[in-house]
Amino acid sequence: MAGSSLVQLASAKPKTYYSYGIFLTIEESSGSYSPVLIHFHRASIPLDSVADLPKPGALLDEENDADKEVFLDNFPLFPGEPDAIISEHAYYESWSYSIYRRSGTNYQLSYTGCGGGT
Repeated sequence: MAGSSLVQLASAKPKTYYSYGIFLTIEESSGSYSPVLIHFHRASIPLDSVADLPKPGALLDEENDADKEVFLDNFPLFPGEPDAIISEHAYYESWSYSIYRRSGTNYQLSYTGCGGGT
């Protein structure tokens, strides 16, 4: 099971928020779930041009600092190998892919790129 989430929190620094994106994959084994892939992204969002602080629950526009990673697919890259996890990163006017390959009990990032922009 794979998913992603985005949370934005005020920092101790005045007029600055942090945006935390997490991409997580968990597996079920013997009736319990455990994480096998956790990938964090953090961006700082300065509020210099914003007059009012954001309302609770509202997401701020991150422009170039955003990295929204979402699950695309999983499949074996090579015969006899466990499934690789493929995700897509969306940025302001740009995108790329990440490939995670199984290494022991967890997944490791093997490649990020092959994207483009507008």
